[in-house]
Amino acid sequence: MPLTRSILAVLAAIAVVGCISATTTPSPTPVSASAAPTAALPTPSTTDKSSPTATASATATASQNTAPPSVGPTSTPSATPSQAPSATPTATSGSSGQANGLIVNWQTVDNPGLGVVYGFDGVASAGGTMVAIGEAGQDLTTGVWSSTDGRTWTAADFPDAAASSVGLSAVAAAGPGFVIVGQDFTTSAGLVYLSADGHSWTRIDSDVLAGKSLTWVGGVNGAVVAFSDDNHAFTSPDGQTWQAASDPSAATVAKGLMALKGDGTALWAVRDNQDQSKAGQLEVWRSTDAATWSQVASLDGSAGATGAWVASGPAGVVVIANTYRHNTPGWPTWSSLDGTNWQPASHDPSNITDVISTAAGFVAVGHYNTVGGCAIDETNDVGVTWSSIDGIQWRQMPEKGWKAREIQVVAQNGTDLIGLGVDFKVYFNSGDSGIQWVFPLPISAEDQAPSPSPTPAPTPVQGC
Repeated sequence: MPLTRSILAVLAAIAVVGCISATTTPSPTPVSASAAPTAALPTPSTTDKSSPTATASATATASQNTAPPSVGPTSTPSATPSQAPSATPTATSGSSGQANGLIVNWQTVDNPGLGVVYGFDGVASAGGTMVAIGEAGQDLTTGVWSSTDGRTWTAADFPDAAASSVGLSAVAAAGPGFVIVGQDFTTSAGLVYLSADGHSWTRIDSDVLAGKSLTWVGGVNGAVVAFSDDNHAFTSPDGQTWQAASDPSAATVAKGLMALKGDGTALWAVRDNQDQSKAGQLEVWRSTDAATWSQVASLDGSAGATGAWVASGPAGVVVIANTYRHNTPGWPTWSSLDGTNWQPASHDPSNITDVISTAAGFVAVGHYNTVGGCAIDETNDVGVTWSSIDGIQWRQMPEKGWKAREIQVVAQNGTDLIGLGVDFKVYFNSGDSGIQWVFPLPISAEDQAPSPSPTPAPTPVQGC
């Protein structure tokens, strides 16, 4: 489930005691698809993916216990250290003269208006309007931002802005326009917020949500679904009125839910099977009405997953997991063109916090901590970006310029890929730390690069 940075700070303190050593990433085993109806993906396009003109992203913060692999594009960035982290690698060209692979060249946006930000927990896009949620200010209070052009942001007119008793978990393009879910810690009630324009918000209190902490939300074909951290599902025809989900399949998805993402025609969920015979194995489920769900795959080699991310769109569907087995962390990845037939990646990304599927391919973002498992210090974070044309071969973009900077969530706005994140050196100097990056997406995917070299074994982290 999505966790705020403030909760992760407590987890980080526990990690200090453990001082876990990092080792090599295990290779995933072949994937078996369950006998379920074939899932049809939307027609490829360059528009946003959460609705015909919308995208939605709900993210969870990734583990920082491993150093990244050294494999990346055979290129060197051209920016100097004083420049923003938007260096363009010099990629080898194929026979057609186009650069090999999907080279993501992030460009920062000057003065985006995000202010002091510690972390983003989600971003959604619909019809050119964007909404982001996270922790604002030095006191980590509730932050909600909106943008009408994908370039400049303002603090939204939010009823519980700067409230320390409210925690927001996820945002989606759904209902009247956008839906945010979370919890009021004072009353122990699940909360729903609705907005038609992304700026003005209304709080919805429902008796059926009493005692619940809502952690996931998604919308498809006008209907909305929300999941709580105690394995319950709730549905709504419009985001206004809510009821407990009546279909047993929704309750099954709710148990062990790790990821939820919409592509405009369907919702995709990844859950950890909690049945004793298949405990720990990830399953992929699909819904076209937010009420009934069908299992479309069971991912072999996913046992031990502590987190998962899913993205569906023109490039297909991809699932990335964070596993930890036998003191060995890993990031096994699977992809599918139709949502039913899956295969493991030959070269996995790592240290992921969000992933998106576009007409040009998949892009994943995240970060890792150079100190490893013995200490968590955000100024030691290094932001990473990975790309893949097919979800099978993944390449890491150059890391130069990304020390203490990271993109935490991504969404598509028109033909632009939008990344939101933080500059922690600025944050700890009480400056405007919220940063936006933009990457104009290519019209279509083309990959002529050779297979990347095997990932070398990282140097184990020494004890404290």
